[in-house]
Amino acid sequence: MAEIPRHHLAWVDPGITPADLLPGLEAAPVEAVLDWIALGRPAIARRSGPCDAPGGVPLGVPLPPRRGKRRIAFSVPAQRIAAVRAPLLLEEAIASLPPAWRGPLAHLDAGLHLLGLTARVYGSASWQHLTGEPYVTPDSDVDLLLEPGERKVLDGALALLSRWEREAGLRADGEVVLPGGAAVAWRELALGRGMLLLKHRRWLELWPRSRVLALLERAA
Repeated sequence: MAEIPRHHLAWVDPGITPADLLPGLEAAPVEAVLDWIALGRPAIARRSGPCDAPGGVPLGVPLPPRRGKRRIAFSVPAQRIAAVRAPLLLEEAIASLPPAWRGPLAHLDAGLHLLGLTARVYGSASWQHLTGEPYVTPDSDVDLLLEPGERKVLDGALALLSRWEREAGLRADGEVVLPGGAAVAWRELALGRGMLLLKHRRWLELWPRSRVLALLERAA
């Protein structure tokens, strides 16, 4: 199996056993992970770390607030992955979010579509939709995932997001996925920072802003 991009959703074979969870976890997290999988809920693909077993697929699940919202990292053998899909579309998740958020988010989604962008979500907005449990609080952000592909689309998206936050009174966090698969926080780009933190599939790296933008200019 090819590596699963960060933020993609992965369903694990419900027949998985504690011995399949790599690396070993304490008894309580193992039970929580197995319960999560038995409910038919997906895990999220994450960046691999030094403690991950070689050959395993690094995943994570966030327990709901009623269970402490604990984030549990684990990995499984690739053959135990039953299905994979891209992160939820923003338009899929909107109906599960607070009523006061729905209109502003639908407006944002429409504006991004006009730019040629498909907005996806991860984080609390995604988990609330996927599980039916309350993950979103009045202080929550909406975590967006955008893949602009070229510089002029990125510039339009950054301007739109900044304007939307001011007008809607809500906060959007999230990442811009660059050609090649690395990602950078959209807010860091909007703030014009000279050095940007790139999140690769397996590591983190600081790049000059000019080098990051050059990826989009070459792609165009």
